[in-house]
Amino acid sequence: MLLAQKLKIPYEILYINYRDETHKPIYKEPVITKLNALKFDYKDKDILLVDDVTRSGATFNKAKECLVWAKKIKTFTINWEADYSTYNEECFLLPWILKW
Repeated sequence: MLLAQKLKIPYEILYINYRDETHKPIYKEPVITKLNALKFDYKDKDILLVDDVTRSGATFNKAKECLVWAKKIKTFTINWEADYSTYNEECFLLPWILKW
């Protein structure tokens, strides 16, 4: 959401879950957790998928499967590998994960 606000572009949220709060997988593969997640017009549009951290890419892959009619899809993450990322380190604790 912050990235969309900074870029002054519209955004939608895909509710996809794969891991718990400790980052352990809780499903065999990522699942869409809200059925109305794809009720926006994405056909023939360029899409930027954003996530805080990606480890396996499974969540991005699930999102790409759901957005099959998009014109182009790129990925952005704060940490780890994506088309665009701010850091590419094995793992570091993000502020919302830290236990104060």
